[in-house]
Amino acid sequence: MASASGLLVIERILRDRQGVWRQLVEDRDLPRLVGQMLASTVLALAVYGAVLGSFHSAAMAGTSAVKLPLLFLATLAICLPTLYLFNLVFGARLSVMQAVTLILVSVTVTSVLTLAFAPISLFFLISAHNYEFFKLLNVAILTLTAVVVGGAAEQTVDQGDFASLWDGIWWAVVTITTVGYGDVYPTTVQGRIVAMVVMLVGIGFLSVLTATIASHFVKTERGAETTEIMATLKRVEAELADLRRQLARP
Repeated sequence: MASASGLLVIERILRDRQGVWRQLVEDRDLPRLVGQMLASTVLALAVYGAVLGSFHSAAMAGTSAVKLPLLFLATLAICLPTLYLFNLVFGARLSVMQAVTLILVSVTVTSVLTLAFAPISLFFLISAHNYEFFKLLNVAILTLTAVVVGGAAEQTVDQGDFASLWDGIWWAVVTITTVGYGDVYPTTVQGRIVAMVVMLVGIGFLSVLTATIASHFVKTERGAETTEIMATLKRVEAELADLRRQLARP
């Protein structure tokens, strides 16, 4: 039962965001919550990593199942000092354990949301044997996940400015796409910290998505040009061979 509750902690996070936020602020039983989220995160990322790696081979699927959880956990370790420093600078006064929990909540939701898209990735992996499309699909999935996680996090920590989850998601889309309508925006310290993270991470994902799409079109155009050039070279070689045969005749 304990194991099951650990793996299904995502249900509590999504259904009771305010309860989780209060538990974090009040610093209640956080080590247990962190352990549950770690178990859920590692399992979800291992499955999604296996799906990503299976495009290449079974061995790569196994390697990706190990590498992807390690990558996200390394992100947790790298971001922790920065978040804790900003926490001190802006006066949020979170403890180290609270900062770890806050980052891990985002990582857990991101990992489980990507796992939810795994059947879609697997379907296109089987039906469309095109690596460029498969890469574009997964970058789009990660971008969409960043939008949802950013919007949910913002609405959770700043309910005064974001009345609903959709307000948070709308703000995240407007922020990541750099449109900036300004109809909703964070005013609390926690909300602004989340906003900075969404800006940096979200714009990075959107840039990767745009670059991937542009790269696909460039490669397609170059592929067509290369095919045309090769066809022309073959015609020239055929004509030269015919010319040599004619010159070789007595």
